[in-house]
Amino acid sequence: MTLLGTEPATGLAVPRAEEPAPGPKGSVGALLGGCLLVGLLALGIRLTRLGEWSLETDEAFTIHDALHALGSEGGSRLRFPVGYAFERLVLGGAGSVDEFDARIGPAVVGSLTAPLAALAFAPVVGNAAALLGAAGLAIAPWHVYWSQFARYYALLVFLVVAALGFLFVGLDRAKLRFFLPGGALLAVAVATHPSAGLMCASLTPAPLFFAGLGGFRGRIRFNRARAAVLAASGVVLAVLVHPMLRDTFLSYRSNPTKSPSPHLFLGTVAFWARPALLAAAGFAAVEGLRQRHRGALFLALASFGPIAGGLLASFFARANAQYIVYTLPALLALAAWGALEVARAGRRVLAAGILAILAADLLGETVLYFGPHAGHRASWREACATVRDRAREGDVIASTQAPLVEFYLNPSSTRLRDPSRSFWLSAYTLGEFERGAERRGRIWYIVNDADLDDWPPPERTRFR
Repeated sequence: MTLLGTEPATGLAVPRAEEPAPGPKGSVGALLGGCLLVGLLALGIRLTRLGEWSLETDEAFTIHDALHALGSEGGSRLRFPVGYAFERLVLGGAGSVDEFDARIGPAVVGSLTAPLAALAFAPVVGNAAALLGAAGLAIAPWHVYWSQFARYYALLVFLVVAALGFLFVGLDRAKLRFFLPGGALLAVAVATHPSAGLMCASLTPAPLFFAGLGGFRGRIRFNRARAAVLAASGVVLAVLVHPMLRDTFLSYRSNPTKSPSPHLFLGTVAFWARPALLAAAGFAAVEGLRQRHRGALFLALASFGPIAGGLLASFFARANAQYIVYTLPALLALAAWGALEVARAGRRVLAAGILAILAADLLGETVLYFGPHAGHRASWREACATVRDRAREGDVIASTQAPLVEFYLNPSSTRLRDPSRSFWLSAYTLGEFERGAERRGRIWYIVNDADLDDWPPPERTRFR
């Protein structure tokens, strides 16, 4: 089946769009061998200290929602049906869970994403660049963090990578049998987390790049029936995506402590995506445009497109880097392609330096993640253990992260959105807490000082 074709003018030869040069006979075996090594490296890193970090609040919410999908607060879960179904499958139903149980699913999926990226991007930028990008993903701290997090972002990245592989081949070969599975996977990614809708919007110009900048000549002809089907599918997807994107990015607009902040978005993107990687990928995108290289242009759209969309959203709603985490594999493959292009131009020392800087930056931050940064988690488990050992009957516990206190001090409960073991402190419940003069006994406060940063100054000062 043909999605997009060309008709040359009479008597004129039509140059084919450039395609990756076929490799030697052993190239497929080398690619698969490299995928195996990358997958083992990724798995080893993601299983390291997997159950040692304390839970974060979003992880507690995920556990609650996965185990109580039909609960009274189901409205918030309608935005993430695939994500919560995945975590419920991992947890295996109701019952007490620990940190390892909650995170093993994302860790395995995250480990599989690295070799998948090599396979998906090999037709896009060639085997060598795809493997280098996949190796970078295996050690990337941003991906390690979400692979060790009981949430749906690891699955989201996996689905987007698979979708990009199919979409590129579908566009490159003008075949619906590849394009449609890619679209279906992207739709499932949107149902995992609606932020994938930014990817849908970013890839809208892709056919134009393939038809125009990619090297086609002559008159472009479309199959009207198939074009109509694709257009209708796009409209349906847009109708589904819009309310989910609106709910995701605008849910905090009514909350003055969660105001829009482009600085927050740019700061988190710079920290997690790493300035060196962003610079290398930006250089590669410019080089891809200069060469009219379809693979590089496709990855540029798939990486910088959602980043630009997230930045735009951050002017109107609260947004940070987690909403565009799925751009990381494309950024790494694009940067690897750019470095290899530098080597092909005869500047091998410079190319080696680029790759060395990228690897050192990623690996160095990952070492810090497992070392002094302690997984970027606060020590809620240890704090709760201290209270459990010292609290007396009748003592009151109050916390800015009551779902975590519920998880650690009431382990038989999985309804973590409805904590019963502690009072849930916030700027909006502080007055209620102060009015509870009838409380007796001592009060234990389990508080992360950073939680107070979003409180209005009067409430924050009064509480402290």
